[in-house]
Formats: sequence, structure tokens, C-alpha cells
Amino acid sequence: MRRTIWILAVAILAVAAAGLIVFELGTSRRIEIAKAPPPQPARPAPAPPAAPAAAPAIAPSFDAVHVGPDGKAVIAGRAAPGADVTILDRGKEIGHVTADQNGEFVFMPDKPLEPGPQELSLSSRGPGEAAPVPSAKSLAILVPEHPPGTAPEPPVALLLPQKPDEAARAVQLQARGAHRVTLDMVEYDPSGRIVFTGRADAGAGIDLAVNGRHIGAAAADAGGNWSSEVAGGVPVGRYRLQVDTHGPGAAPPAHLTLELRRAAPGEFGEGAYLAVVPGNTLWHLALRSFGAGLRYVEIYRANRDRIEDPDRIYPNELLALPSKR
Repeated sequence: MRRTIWILAVAILAVAAAGLIVFELGTSRRIEIAKAPPPQPARPAPAPPAAPAAAPAIAPSFDAVHVGPDGKAVIAGRAAPGADVTILDRGKEIGHVTADQNGEFVFMPDKPLEPGPQELSLSSRGPGEAAPVPSAKSLAILVPEHPPGTAPEPPVALLLPQKPDEAARAVQLQARGAHRVTLDMVEYDPSGRIVFTGRADAGAGIDLAVNGRHIGAAAADAGGNWSSEVAGGVPVGRYRLQVDTHGPGAAPPAHLTLELRRAAPGEFGEGAYLAVVPGNTLWHLALRSFGAGLRYVEIYRANRDRIEDPDRIYPNELLALPSKR
């Protein structure tokens, strides 16, 4: 009897021990399953996509200009499509216009341009642009004065270069009067060389004579500009210059005669000088000589003993020409 009880007690203890083991294993398994996975190293956030590069701002520019003898002007140009374009004369606003969807604009000032020199520039602000963009070149316009009863000279319009090695470019669209010839500038070089420049019908031939003797020839280019360099045949003192055209085609000839003067040796030292001809202004001479009308100040400074009023110079005056540096 006691042996049976003992065996039974041992069996009960064995079962209990086995259950305890199973319970521990099960609990351990459940705890392992419930444990959170070990932390993973944080991955860097993906970089945002690079913003597309902003398109370069489009600078406004002049294309062409038509200025009548009365100063009424039509100015055409380009800018960013839809840009607001401001037109300025020496920094002062004279009007504004909006470029169309093709970036083209046409501007007509409310008032005619005054006789004398103007220097126009542009500034534009396109859609989405934070700051206005200036034009890279300026437009020089000279509306000549003319006394009552005389035929007005056609205005001159040139694009002024920003770099000294660039040449000014004519943009005036107005056709010059038919069968005309003009003399715009006479430059005397200290070596004795003389350069005559002027305008005529495009393609016209030019003959020059001094006191009735032929001294040179030239041909007007597609823009109507002509230039002739003469090495000799022009006397010191006063002389009569005659300019005649022939052609193009069956066009009748034009004729111009002017009284001019050449300085005596040493009168201007070793430098070059100019002869003032009708229609000249200091601005006009600086534009022709240096490609920049604003450099008229240099001519004035070099001739303070000859010029009382920089707004008034007279035919047959001789003016020293500063170096074209």
C-alpha cells in the first residue's frame, strides 16, 4: 500500500515537472515572439529633385527706327514675350509698351522728338522676373535743326556699341530724299590725309573736286553712306569743294558745293582736326568720330578756346580732334 502511494506520488511529481518545463518553454517562446525586432539604422531621406535651372532673362533690344524730319518716331524692338518694356531717354522714362506673344513691340512716342541729340535705352520686366533687365545697346538719334524756308535733313539713328572695338550700326529706316548728296564730316590728319564722309542714294558714284580739279571718288553703300580718303590736292587756307553724284541707273545727278578751310602747318600741333560743315553738332561729330555721341564732351574740352557754347558750332570752324583711344 505504501509502495503504491509512493509510486503515485513520484508519478504526480514527474507530470508536474514535465508540465512546468512545457509551460516554461511555451512562455519563453511566446516572449521571444513578442519581442520587437532590433532597431534598424535610419535611412537618409531622399534628396528632393533639383529645381530646373532658371532660363536666362531676355534683354530688350532695338530692331529698327523710323524718325521723320519733324521728329515723329516709330521704334521697333524685341523683349521677352509679354514683357513690360520701358523706353528711356538718358535715363528718363518717355513711355512704355508690352511685347506681344512673339516678343516683338512697337513704340510711338506721344510727342515728336526735339531737334538735337537723343540717346534712348530700354528696360524690360518679363512675367515672373524679379528685376528689370536693361538693354545691351543704346540708340542714338539726331534730329537736325533746319532754318525756316530750308529743306530739313533726314534724322540719323545709330545703335551705339558697348565695346570699343565694335562699330556703330545704322538702323534708320526712312528713305532719304531722292537724288541728294550730303557732306557730314571732314577730318584732317596731321600727315596730310583728309577723309570726307557723307550720304547719297544707295549705290551712287561720288566724284570730289577742289577748286575745279578732281581729287577723289567714292561709292555710296547699301545704307547710302560714302567715304573718300584724299592724300593730296587740297591747299592750305580756304578752298571750294564740289561733290557730284552719278547713277545709280538713270537717276539724275546731284550736286553740292561748300567753302571749306584747311589749317596752316602747326596751327593744331601734331593732332588731327575737323572742319565743321552745315548740320554738324558736337554730338554728331563725336558719333561719327568715336561711335559714341556722349564723347562730344571730349571734343568740347579740347576746344574750349574755340567754342563759347557747346550747343553752337558754325560752318568753317576748325576743331581739334582728341585721340580716338
